[in-house]
Amino acid sequence: MTTVQPCEPAPAEKMFPFGSSQLRECFTFVLFGATGDLAGRKLMPALANLWRNELLPKQSAFVGVGRRETSDDSFRDSVRRAIEEHTNKPADQCLNDFLSRVYFCRSDVSTGSLAELARRVTQSTLPTYTAGTCGPSEANNLMDARFGGWRTP
Repeated sequence: MTTVQPCEPAPAEKMFPFGSSQLRECFTFVLFGATGDLAGRKLMPALANLWRNELLPKQSAFVGVGRRETSDDSFRDSVRRAIEEHTNKPADQCLNDFLSRVYFCRSDVSTGSLAELARRVTQSTLPTYTAGTCGPSEANNLMDARFGGWRTP
């Protein structure tokens, strides 16, 4: 049986010597390509580390978007393995808390269909941060076929 260690955040003055940079408002963070190598090696461990150090609001949510068919629980398992492999932090209650806020949405942005992502994000009342600067009501319009790629504000 694994013993769960309590969270021990680093003091903000160590993380940000010129003043606290903790985000105060909760949000939904949408990560495209969440099943890829970069997300597993760098992005998800970095988000988990920010969470561990109490630099992200506790009611925030993290939605991974990818083309693979997987469930929220399977995605959480793969994120857990990636974090344990690419950080020197043991599994503890902080990691469990972080993973409880992680979700997955299957979507292929190359087809321009992000309806499922829009549905899942609009279920939340939190502000949403995506690859572009748009809100939940615009999530299905991130791709612009006229320009063959991402829309820009």
